[in-house]
Amino acid sequence: MAYAQSGLNLIGGNSIPGSGPQVWSYSSADAFATVKGAGYFNDLRDQLQVHDMIIVAGSTGGTVTYTIVFVATCPASPSTTNVTTSALDVNAA
Repeated sequence: MAYAQSGLNLIGGNSIPGSGPQVWSYSSADAFATVKGAGYFNDLRDQLQVHDMIIVAGSTGGTVTYTIVFVATCPASPSTTNVTTSALDVNAA
């Protein structure tokens, strides 16, 4: 599957972009490997900043999963460079 805007929500609506990391929540049925992949959040490049955090609640094959994704790079304009992330699979803890 691919990123879907309908699953994304900003946590703490008073957060000011650029003044510090923003925290987002995202719901998806995509697998951990897909969500943490480079380019998955490309459609958000105009909203994300480096160091933002996305808490992903997933359901893969009926199993509830949680992943925390940190934005590592976020090019300002569409190009061949993807939004890249690092991720923590909290299910493995």
